[in-house]
Amino acid sequence: MAVLPAGSMPALTVVELPGEYSFFPTSISCLAALPEPGGSLPRRLRRSGTYGVAARGLLHMQGTIGGFIGRGARHEMKNALAAIAGLIRAAGGAGLADLLDCTAFVRSLDDVAAVRSALAEAAPAAPAFTLVRAGLEDPRQSVLLRCVAALPAAPGVPAKVRHVSTDAGRVVTTDSFVFASGSLGFAANGTDAFGGLERMLAAASANLGDVVNCLFFIKEQTKVFDLFAGFQEVFNQEHPPPPTRTEFAAVSECAGCSVVAKCIAARRPAVDGVPSGAAAPAAPWSEAAGPVLV
Repeated sequence: MAVLPAGSMPALTVVELPGEYSFFPTSISCLAALPEPGGSLPRRLRRSGTYGVAARGLLHMQGTIGGFIGRGARHEMKNALAAIAGLIRAAGGAGLADLLDCTAFVRSLDDVAAVRSALAEAAPAAPAFTLVRAGLEDPRQSVLLRCVAALPAAPGVPAKVRHVSTDAGRVVTTDSFVFASGSLGFAANGTDAFGGLERMLAAASANLGDVVNCLFFIKEQTKVFDLFAGFQEVFNQEHPPPPTRTEFAAVSECAGCSVVAKCIAARRPAVDGVPSGAAAPAAPWSEAAGPVLV
């Protein structure tokens, strides 16, 4: 982080996961926001033991550790969510109701039920949620929670968040973005995971051509080129231009699944009276029309 300008610390999450190539020791996946009209800069907030960066109506939070390490996944998850709720409120939001997307990195898949139960109790309107096994910085730690929340456009105005459940997973949207839960696939090339993602996006009036960024968790690092082939077919050929992407080797809560596709799509701005997200298929919008993820 020493290479970053002073005062520009991002919301950082560090876990131990093999990247797409065994000869690279580190993989980094980043999101950035274009400057807002009027030159407004991202806000950086630290509260309740966690940290986040707010820009373009979103609050990106670092991987959050909850409570006392070593007391189990449920304890850690409940306390991590409490810290996240405090940070959202400090940024002007309502709390966990504003959550859009969360990824839980667990040390053991035996803790899946405890993690999901704690989330359901704390946030009944659940975010898009993805869970994978990863090595954590402290070997006594059970879970690390990385989340994104929506922020209101003005004080006292609730953030615009819409939740949609489908057979493939959960989708949560704002006026600008669609966050999909990790889409599970058995095929090594990811095509069935992409099919599930497509169904989730359709429920939010979006499509694969709107996808701007994906994280892929593959069960076997040696199958990464199979995923590349499926990605090439679905995104480069059928829904160009392709989104940015990063691949990691990780096991999900679906023991037999080969791929988890965790993606974000951009909602199209309203055009000629057509509601946001419902415009005719085209390339993901960018330039001055809206925020861009890279």
